[in-house]
Order: sequence, then structure tokens, then C-alpha cells
Amino acid sequence: MQDEIWRPCPDFEDTYEVSSLGRVRNRATGHIKATHVTTSGHPRVELNDKSTVHFRSVGVLVARAFADVLGVCPKGQSIRYRIKGDASLSSIHFGAANVPTGVALTKRGRVIGGDF
Repeated sequence: MQDEIWRPCPDFEDTYEVSSLGRVRNRATGHIKATHVTTSGHPRVELNDKSTVHFRSVGVLVARAFADVLGVCPKGQSIRYRIKGDASLSSIHFGAANVPTGVALTKRGRVIGGDF
């Protein structure tokens, strides 16, 4: 099992942390936030900022917090999950929105098969 690494949560650095295993916790209390899976299979978390509630994709938070590991999402691509509903760092990769998960693309966006 991989070690869990915690980093400040993008846009909520003072309040929350996000982990390499796709978990979000409150920095002050250490409480792990509950995630909810959307109908499309993407984990989402509810974050509070003063009196405002924000819903954020856990995969997006992980990708932004660990951009030095994953790199920046290329233009025209989106965050994809190797395992549906798994927002851990090892499951996230980038791909065209209309290409099934686990399919590799050439630089011009052609499907070549395989896994990233």
C-alpha cells in the first residue's frame, strides 16, 4: 500500500488538505470529509469557506495539489480516472473527454489503445 501524502487543498489552503489517496480533511480538526459520488461516478466533496458552501471534484483537487507529479492538464483534455470513482493520485490521468478511460492518445489526439 502506498503512503498517504497530504498537501494544502487548492483554493482552501488555510482550511483543508487533500491527500494522494483522494481524501480531504479539515486542517484544524483532522476530520476526514465525506465524499459523495455523482451519477457520472466522480467523487465530490463539500467544502465550507466562511458562510459559503462549495462543491468540488476530489479528482480536480488532487490533480491541482499534485500538479508537480501529474503535470498540467493539456488543453482540450480533462481529468480521467483509471478506476471509476477512485480519485487517488495513482488513478488520475488526463485524456480527451470523449475517449474511454484507459485509452492512450497520440499527440494529435488519435486513439492508439493501451493504458497511460
